[in-house]
Amino acid sequence: MIQRVDWNDFIALEDVAKALQAGDVVAGSSDTVLGLLAAVTFEGKQKLDQVKKRNDMPYLVLVASVDEAKKLSPFFQTQKGAQLADAFWPGPLTLIVPARKDLPEYMKSKTGGIAIRVPDHAGLQQLLSKVETLFSTSANLSGQPVPQHLSDLDPSIEAQMSYLIGDDKGAIVASTIVDCTQEPPHIIREGIVSKNRLEAYL
Repeated sequence: MIQRVDWNDFIALEDVAKALQAGDVVAGSSDTVLGLLAAVTFEGKQKLDQVKKRNDMPYLVLVASVDEAKKLSPFFQTQKGAQLADAFWPGPLTLIVPARKDLPEYMKSKTGGIAIRVPDHAGLQQLLSKVETLFSTSANLSGQPVPQHLSDLDPSIEAQMSYLIGDDKGAIVASTIVDCTQEPPHIIREGIVSKNRLEAYL
């Protein structure tokens, strides 16, 4: 049975964390668009592929802090990486960076990149305090629009969720995505963080 919980119910989030660790996928509001969350495991990626009906790319990895991001990529030890993280995290900026070489293949792109973000969202931070890292992706079938409300989830997606988390006030704008695997970094998608704000750092 699908359970509906609030991000402010930290007791309920204990159960959500256990469900994620057990291999479930959950859907919820965030500081960007409505998203799907899964454990950062091979099985977690397979579950998201199944829900999204895709298998052609890796997923964004959410972490609680820059220190956690440093465990996944040497980019954050560089001056540019530190400046971007300090200026925009926690917040709606996704950085595609060179992955640590020994990370599992299911976490990386074919070219060795990994997408990382530190969310500015108390509920997500609460989950990350329990599970350390989470795969995240928009709550839509591949190629379809992202729903604005949890009540608008595609029925095939909703049926595969164990939890729906958050309110139904509507989605926020997507995160901005910057590819930092090449020099100079370039913006792949302009979202909440504007190109003008980023220019000084790129």
